Amino acid sequence: MADGSIDRPNGVGRRLPPPPPRAPINTKPAQHRSVPPPLPPEALSTGDLLDWLAQGLPVEIHPDDVTEIIPIVLAAGKKIGNYELVRKLGIGGCAEVWEAKNIETDEPVAIKINIRKDDKHLFREQGVLEGLAGKKGTVRLIEGMAEDGYIVMELVKGRSLDSLLAQRPALEDRINYQRYTARCLAAVARVLHILQDIHSGQNGIVHGDLSLDNIFLRENAKGEGEVVIIDWGIAYGLNETPPSKIDGKLQYLAPERLMEMKIDPRSDIYALGCMLYTLLLNIPFPEEDAIAEQNLQEAVKLVTMKRVLGQAFSLKEYQIREQLRLGMGNEVADSVTNLLIKMTTGKLKNRFADALEAAQAVEPIITHLFRQTAKIT
Repeated sequence: MADGSIDRPNGVGRRLPPPPPRAPINTKPAQHRSVPPPLPPEALSTGDLLDWLAQGLPVEIHPDDVTEIIPIVLAAGKKIGNYELVRKLGIGGCAEVWEAKNIETDEPVAIKINIRKDDKHLFREQGVLEGLAGKKGTVRLIEGMAEDGYIVMELVKGRSLDSLLAQRPALEDRINYQRYTARCLAAVARVLHILQDIHSGQNGIVHGDLSLDNIFLRENAKGEGEVVIIDWGIAYGLNETPPSKIDGKLQYLAPERLMEMKIDPRSDIYALGCMLYTLLLNIPFPEEDAIAEQNLQEAVKLVTMKRVLGQAFSLKEYQIREQLRLGMGNEVADSVTNLLIKMTTGKLKNRFADALEAAQAVEPIITHLFRQTAKIT
């Protein structure tokens, strides 16, 4: 169109196929509540705990089953506003992200295009990025056009943390595994410092959707990996009303997010701990089988039950410690294990108080690893 908005055919978009049948969370709908009962003592049996979860879990756990796909065709060469699409970078539940170029200046940009009818994530991301303007480690908003179905951001050139998994050495290759661990921890420390700045103050923001594929390592002029956090579509301000449904990647959701929809900066620390576990051990989370079978209801129950009791991972604490000791000395393996457990403990009061405290726990381990590998080389 001449006004630069996205062309869409007339009429209503096609409706998504219905979600798979799901068992009711509670056989008595009148007893559903948005705030769960007090946490049960850890002495409860698994069956008792599942009954308790059934009372407290939010009803809405399918965030995408009520919206419609917008029937638009996106392809290289298509013009949207002042930009021409070049190549698709990724697709999520609510939007596609494309590399594009400014038609007038040839400046490369990233453009995020809404693909769901009446979806509000793009408006939220635009507002969050406007509030984060100038914050180190956040993606820069170039043009906010959410009302026309897209926003334009700087193009972050680099690689996501997810790409580090392909470089992970075997635990038995101790020297290279320790160097790899130091790199992973250095990236985590940088993310924690960015989060401390973002979380702080009355206008603090919780990202809420941290994962390996939305944290980028951008090479700067010195060849160093500068960390940039992207994908702010479900971020919430500390003073905002908590969301009414579960949103985010289930593998990284803290128990307070699953049970109470609580907005707390320590939820981002929890997600980062889950990411570090994946980077170091690359062992699937226990709920992935349930997710693979599209049984989201059972996956949420399983995850919540385990995480309330402080069991974030497939491996128990002593197993994590044993695995890491194969790749590094006992002292540093114990330090990394303790770090993982404290970042992902189920009780907020036992987690790191803030991102800065977590970063201060990470940095001595990095120093130790660098010194240990330097002695050998």
